[in-house]
Amino acid sequence: MALLVASAAGVVLTTTLLAEQRLRLIADAEREGARAAREQLEVFAARFEA
Repeated sequence: MALLVASAAGVVLTTTLLAEQRLRLIADAEREGARAAREQLEVFAARFEA
């Protein structure tokens, strides 16, 4: 019984850690996407200024 409880706790902990990692990866991707969009806008603006 104790093994079952420990196993269930391990599954919950692993699931929680994976969810947190997923959120961090999503946030990183959003930041990278925003950075790429800014760079594209700068290039676009530079073409019109030239």
